[in-house]
Amino acid sequence: MPPLEKGQQFPSFKAFKDAVGEWSIEEKFTARVNESDSTRVVYRCAISECSFSIRTFFNKKEKCVEVGLTNPVHLCYGAGDVSWKESSRQKWLLRILPSTLTIDNKTTPKTIVQAVLHRYQERITTAAASKAKRQILGHSLQHQASQYKMLPAYASLLIQTNPGTYVKLVVDTKTQRFQRIFICPPTSSKSFAHCRPFIAVDGTFTKTQFIQTLLLAVGIDADNHAVLLAWGLVESETEDS
Repeated sequence: MPPLEKGQQFPSFKAFKDAVGEWSIEEKFTARVNESDSTRVVYRCAISECSFSIRTFFNKKEKCVEVGLTNPVHLCYGAGDVSWKESSRQKWLLRILPSTLTIDNKTTPKTIVQAVLHRYQERITTAAASKAKRQILGHSLQHQASQYKMLPAYASLLIQTNPGTYVKLVVDTKTQRFQRIFICPPTSSKSFAHCRPFIAVDGTFTKTQFIQTLLLAVGIDADNHAVLLAWGLVESETEDS
Protein backbone atom coordinates (compact mmCIF):
# COMPACT_ATOMS: atom_id res chain seq x y z
CA MET A 1 0.00 0.00 0.00
CA PRO A 2 1.19 3.62 -0.54
CA PRO A 3 2.47 5.74 2.36
CA LEU A 4 -0.22 7.23 4.58
CA GLU A 5 -0.77 10.88 3.73
CA LYS A 6 -1.93 13.93 5.64
CA GLY A 7 -5.70 14.25 5.62
CA GLN A 8 -6.29 10.54 5.02
CA GLN A 9 -9.25 9.30 7.07
CA PHE A 10 -10.08 6.03 8.81
CA PRO A 11 -13.26 4.87 10.57
CA SER A 12 -11.38 4.06 13.79
CA PHE A 13 -7.96 4.01 15.43
CA LYS A 14 -7.93 0.22 14.97
CA ALA A 15 -8.37 0.61 11.21
CA PHE A 16 -5.51 3.13 11.20
CA LYS A 17 -3.23 0.79 13.17
CA ASP A 18 -4.03 -2.07 10.80
CA ALA A 19 -3.08 0.18 7.86
CA VAL A 20 0.24 1.07 9.50
CA GLY A 21 0.86 -2.64 10.07
CA GLU A 22 0.22 -3.48 6.42
CA TRP A 23 2.44 -0.56 5.34
CA SER A 24 5.30 -1.65 7.62
CA ILE A 25 5.20 -5.19 6.26
CA GLU A 26 5.19 -4.07 2.65
CA GLU A 27 7.97 -1.52 3.12
CA LYS A 28 9.96 -3.70 5.56
CA PHE A 29 10.20 -1.42 8.57
CA THR A 30 9.05 -1.70 12.16
CA ALA A 31 6.87 0.97 13.73
CA ARG A 32 5.84 1.33 17.36
CA VAL A 33 3.16 3.35 19.10
CA ASN A 34 4.91 6.29 20.75
CA GLU A 35 1.84 8.10 22.12
CA SER A 36 -1.73 6.92 22.41
CA ASP A 37 -4.96 8.03 24.08
CA SER A 38 -8.64 8.42 23.16
CA THR A 39 -7.93 11.45 20.94
CA ARG A 40 -4.65 10.64 19.16
CA VAL A 41 -2.13 7.98 18.17
CA VAL A 42 1.49 8.64 17.25
CA TYR A 43 3.70 6.08 15.54
CA ARG A 44 7.47 6.29 15.35
CA CYS A 45 10.11 4.03 13.89
CA ALA A 46 11.44 1.32 16.21
CA ILE A 47 14.96 2.63 15.51
CA SER A 48 15.23 5.59 17.87
CA GLU A 49 17.59 7.54 15.59
CA CYS A 50 15.11 7.40 12.69
CA SER A 51 12.95 10.46 12.00
CA PHE A 52 9.93 8.51 10.70
CA SER A 53 6.67 9.46 12.41
CA ILE A 54 2.97 9.62 11.72
CA ARG A 55 0.34 11.35 13.86
CA THR A 56 -3.43 10.90 13.83
CA PHE A 57 -6.22 12.56 15.74
CA PHE A 58 -9.95 12.07 16.16
CA ASN A 59 -11.81 14.52 13.95
CA LYS A 60 -14.93 15.40 15.96
CA LYS A 61 -16.59 17.18 13.05
CA GLU A 62 -16.17 14.29 10.61
CA LYS A 63 -16.38 11.66 13.38
CA CYS A 64 -13.41 9.77 12.04
CA VAL A 65 -9.69 9.29 12.60
CA GLU A 66 -7.60 11.60 10.42
CA VAL A 67 -3.90 11.59 9.65
CA GLY A 68 -2.24 14.83 10.78
CA LEU A 69 1.49 15.41 10.48
CA THR A 70 3.62 12.75 8.78
CA ASN A 71 7.29 12.22 8.12
CA PRO A 72 7.36 9.03 6.00
CA VAL A 73 11.10 9.18 5.29
CA HIS A 74 13.24 6.48 6.91
CA LEU A 75 16.88 7.14 7.79
CA CYS A 76 17.35 3.72 9.36
CA TYR A 77 17.66 1.44 6.33
CA GLY A 78 20.59 -0.87 6.88
CA ALA A 79 20.49 -0.37 10.65
CA GLY A 80 19.51 -4.02 11.10
CA ASP A 81 16.39 -5.81 12.22
CA VAL A 82 14.70 -5.17 15.52
CA SER A 83 13.25 -7.88 17.73
CA TRP A 84 9.59 -6.89 17.20
CA LYS A 85 7.84 -7.26 13.87
CA GLU A 86 4.26 -6.63 12.83
CA SER A 87 4.25 -9.95 11.00
CA SER A 88 4.89 -11.83 14.23
CA ARG A 89 1.69 -10.56 15.79
CA GLN A 90 -1.21 -12.99 15.98
CA LYS A 91 -3.84 -10.38 15.15
CA TRP A 92 -2.11 -9.72 11.82
CA LEU A 93 -1.94 -13.43 11.01
CA LEU A 94 -5.59 -13.93 11.96
CA ARG A 95 -6.55 -11.06 9.66
CA ILE A 96 -4.62 -12.11 6.55
CA LEU A 97 -4.55 -15.91 6.67
CA PRO A 98 -8.23 -16.58 5.76
CA SER A 99 -7.73 -14.65 2.51
CA THR A 100 -4.30 -16.17 1.87
CA LEU A 101 -5.18 -19.89 1.94
CA THR A 102 -7.92 -22.27 3.02
CA ILE A 103 -7.12 -23.57 6.49
CA ASP A 104 -8.55 -26.87 7.72
CA ASN A 105 -7.40 -29.69 9.98
CA LYS A 106 -5.07 -31.01 7.27
CA THR A 107 -3.23 -27.68 6.84
CA THR A 108 0.25 -27.95 8.35
CA PRO A 109 2.10 -25.09 10.09
CA LYS A 110 4.81 -25.47 7.42
CA THR A 111 2.23 -24.80 4.70
CA ILE A 112 1.13 -21.64 6.50
CA VAL A 113 4.73 -20.48 6.88
CA GLN A 114 5.37 -21.02 3.15
CA ALA A 115 2.12 -19.27 2.16
CA VAL A 116 2.96 -16.17 4.21
CA LEU A 117 6.50 -16.14 2.81
CA HIS A 118 5.21 -16.42 -0.76
CA ARG A 119 2.45 -13.80 -0.39
CA TYR A 120 4.08 -11.24 1.92
CA GLN A 121 7.81 -12.15 1.81
CA GLU A 122 7.69 -12.45 5.60
CA ARG A 123 9.10 -15.29 7.67
CA ILE A 124 7.01 -16.41 10.62
CA THR A 125 7.74 -19.19 13.07
CA THR A 126 5.97 -22.55 12.98
CA ALA A 127 4.82 -21.85 16.54
CA ALA A 128 3.07 -18.66 15.41
CA ALA A 129 1.54 -20.55 12.47
CA SER A 130 0.27 -23.34 14.75
CA LYS A 131 -1.30 -20.87 17.17
CA ALA A 132 -3.01 -18.97 14.34
CA LYS A 133 -4.33 -22.23 12.87
CA ARG A 134 -5.86 -23.29 16.21
CA GLN A 135 -7.54 -19.92 16.64
CA ILE A 136 -8.88 -19.78 13.09
CA LEU A 137 -10.29 -23.31 13.28
CA GLY A 138 -11.82 -22.56 16.67
CA HIS A 139 -13.49 -19.37 15.45
CA SER A 140 -14.63 -21.11 12.26
CA LEU A 141 -16.12 -24.02 14.20
CA GLN A 142 -18.08 -21.73 16.51
CA HIS A 143 -19.29 -19.60 13.60
CA GLN A 144 -20.43 -22.61 11.58
CA ALA A 145 -22.18 -24.15 14.60
CA SER A 146 -24.07 -20.89 15.16
CA GLN A 147 -25.34 -21.01 11.56
CA TYR A 148 -27.18 -24.28 12.19
CA LYS A 149 -29.15 -22.62 14.99
CA MET A 150 -30.51 -20.17 12.41
CA LEU A 151 -31.98 -22.86 10.15
CA PRO A 152 -35.50 -22.86 11.72
CA ALA A 153 -35.71 -19.09 11.18
CA TYR A 154 -34.32 -19.53 7.66
CA ALA A 155 -36.97 -22.13 6.85
CA SER A 156 -39.76 -19.91 8.18
CA LEU A 157 -38.46 -16.94 6.18
CA LEU A 158 -38.37 -19.02 2.98
CA ILE A 159 -42.01 -19.99 3.41
CA GLN A 160 -43.02 -16.45 4.37
CA THR A 161 -41.32 -14.71 1.45
CA ASN A 162 -42.01 -17.47 -1.12
CA PRO A 163 -45.51 -18.88 -0.51
CA GLY A 164 -45.70 -22.46 -1.69
CA THR A 165 -42.12 -23.32 -0.75
CA TYR A 166 -41.78 -26.79 0.69
CA VAL A 167 -39.21 -27.09 3.48
CA LYS A 168 -38.55 -30.12 5.65
CA LEU A 169 -36.12 -29.65 8.53
CA VAL A 170 -35.15 -32.79 10.44
CA VAL A 171 -33.55 -32.64 13.89
CA ASP A 172 -32.21 -35.69 15.71
CA THR A 173 -34.67 -36.36 18.55
CA LYS A 174 -31.98 -37.76 20.85
CA THR A 175 -29.21 -35.18 20.45
CA GLN A 176 -31.38 -32.26 19.26
CA ARG A 177 -28.81 -31.65 16.55
CA PHE A 178 -29.41 -30.78 12.92
CA GLN A 179 -29.68 -33.82 10.69
CA ARG A 180 -30.94 -32.66 7.30
CA ILE A 181 -32.99 -30.06 5.44
CA PHE A 182 -34.87 -30.33 2.14
CA ILE A 183 -36.00 -27.30 0.12
CA CYS A 184 -38.19 -27.07 -2.98
CA PRO A 185 -39.36 -23.57 -4.02
CA PRO A 186 -42.70 -23.17 -5.83
CA THR A 187 -41.04 -22.15 -9.09
CA SER A 188 -39.21 -25.47 -9.16
CA SER A 189 -42.25 -27.62 -8.40
CA LYS A 190 -44.27 -25.78 -11.07
CA SER A 191 -41.45 -26.09 -13.58
CA PHE A 192 -41.30 -29.85 -13.09
CA ALA A 193 -44.80 -30.17 -14.56
CA HIS A 194 -43.33 -29.01 -17.87
CA CYS A 195 -40.13 -31.07 -17.69
CA ARG A 196 -39.36 -34.47 -19.08
CA PRO A 197 -40.06 -37.42 -16.72
CA PHE A 198 -36.46 -37.55 -15.61
CA ILE A 199 -34.70 -36.54 -12.39
CA ALA A 200 -30.94 -36.62 -11.79
CA VAL A 201 -29.76 -36.58 -8.19
CA ASP A 202 -26.16 -36.09 -7.15
CA GLY A 203 -24.26 -34.91 -4.14
CA THR A 204 -21.02 -33.21 -3.16
CA PHE A 205 -19.21 -32.82 0.15
CA THR A 206 -19.36 -29.47 1.91
CA LYS A 207 -16.05 -27.73 2.61
CA THR A 208 -16.72 -26.99 6.27
CA GLN A 209 -15.64 -28.36 9.64
CA PHE A 210 -18.95 -30.23 9.79
CA ILE A 211 -18.65 -32.69 6.90
CA GLN A 212 -22.05 -33.07 5.23
CA THR A 213 -23.40 -33.62 1.74
CA LEU A 214 -25.22 -31.17 -0.49
CA LEU A 215 -27.73 -33.00 -2.68
CA LEU A 216 -29.17 -31.51 -5.86
CA ALA A 217 -32.15 -32.73 -7.87
CA VAL A 218 -32.16 -31.61 -11.51
CA GLY A 219 -34.67 -32.05 -14.31
CA ILE A 220 -34.61 -31.36 -18.07
CA ASP A 221 -37.08 -29.00 -19.72
CA ALA A 222 -38.44 -29.04 -23.29
CA ASP A 223 -35.43 -27.02 -24.51
CA ASN A 224 -32.99 -29.57 -23.05
CA HIS A 225 -31.93 -27.12 -20.33
CA ALA A 226 -31.14 -28.28 -16.80
CA VAL A 227 -33.68 -27.12 -14.22
CA LEU A 228 -32.85 -27.15 -10.51
CA LEU A 229 -35.84 -28.78 -8.83
CA ALA A 230 -34.77 -29.09 -5.20
CA TRP A 231 -31.77 -29.29 -2.93
CA GLY A 232 -30.94 -30.65 0.46
CA LEU A 233 -28.19 -30.65 3.04
CA VAL A 234 -27.89 -34.10 4.58
CA GLU A 235 -25.62 -36.11 6.86
CA SER A 236 -24.48 -38.40 4.04
CA GLU A 237 -25.51 -39.66 0.61
CA THR A 238 -27.74 -42.57 1.62
CA GLU A 239 -30.98 -44.05 0.34
CA ASP A 240 -32.85 -42.60 3.31
CA SER A 241 -31.49 -39.06 2.91
